Amino acid sequence: MYPRSSAFSLLSPVISNSTAHVVVADDEDEVTFDNVKLAVCIWYGIIICIGSGMNVYVLYRTKRLHRRDPEQFRNGIGICLCFMASANFVALLALLMHSVITIASDSLPEIVYDALCKIMMFASHTAYTQSMWCWFFMSALRFIATQRPLQYTTLWRLPYLALSAAFVGAMIENAYLLISVSGGKYTCEITTTMSSRVYWSFHVVISFVTPALLILYMDISVLFCSITKTFGDPMLQIVINRPCGEKKKLIRRFVVITVSCLCFNAPENLIRILVASGQDIMKLGVPYGLLQLSQILYYTQFAFNAFYLTTFVYEKSLMSKTNSSRQLSISFRQRLEENGHLLRERANTVSYRATSSMPTLVRNSSCCALDQLGPQKHWL
Repeated sequence: MYPRSSAFSLLSPVISNSTAHVVVADDEDEVTFDNVKLAVCIWYGIIICIGSGMNVYVLYRTKRLHRRDPEQFRNGIGICLCFMASANFVALLALLMHSVITIASDSLPEIVYDALCKIMMFASHTAYTQSMWCWFFMSALRFIATQRPLQYTTLWRLPYLALSAAFVGAMIENAYLLISVSGGKYTCEITTTMSSRVYWSFHVVISFVTPALLILYMDISVLFCSITKTFGDPMLQIVINRPCGEKKKLIRRFVVITVSCLCFNAPENLIRILVASGQDIMKLGVPYGLLQLSQILYYTQFAFNAFYLTTFVYEKSLMSKTNSSRQLSISFRQRLEENGHLLRERANTVSYRATSSMPTLVRNSSCCALDQLGPQKHWL
């Protein structure tokens, strides 16, 4: 059987089964060993309480955003915040429930214990995969808003559709756990087979390596891009509501948080790669404390992610897509009026204004005028 579970470690895998793999030399070492287990359990309790509370707070804020501006919620980072906070909360809840059933495992029927292990490990891994891809989509939206502000204003439910597709993909990817996981004594176990090794390899690549590399690339690109040059055109300045200096400071903070989250994830995913390669973690002589530290960092990320979400005040970062698109449309019309070669557009604009003091433009009308402005070098 697989000696440790990479999904759950509280009172299980390494903690409960470690006596079979760790040699206790004397009474003093045994006391130290027990103290480590106690400290780990206390820390897990802290991150479950704090992380759950912070994620609930994020969900409350996104609910307020949805009430105030449903379009901004669906088409911007609001929906990403909601999905990511929900995923973090589910992962922490699964960790809590696992600790409860492992304590009560002796009183549970074997079939019930097996079913609960399957459900909780599936929920935890699916939540982790979804959380990483939510993080990726938030970085992608920042990247698009900075590098391609006009395209950013034309997004129409793209975040919602992408997150929904990612959720379905995460469930399909981790469906293998519903078959392979079984309940052991005080632990949830996965049999080490070729199929399980393939699963771990695929899981690490899809849930960590791919989104992490893309996130790093986009966040670093945003950090080092020339914001002054990108937004030198006053027409494009209206998309971003923050001064360049303040925005650079905010982006640096995002990069620091990005690196921190990757550090939380890297040790546990490295161990999963070793498992996928067929290595026996215990025979490799990996210190018990290092295994515990990797799992502590892995679960701490779900609380840290909530801190990340609460520091990103979306409502103050970008204007509503409706407002920015409308203002871009008006700016385009002003440009067309100033161009003496476009008399037909001038006539249409004047006649249109004669019928209404406040023009009502379609959402993406700004992009309809792109082809009429001529080469981009004349206006960027």
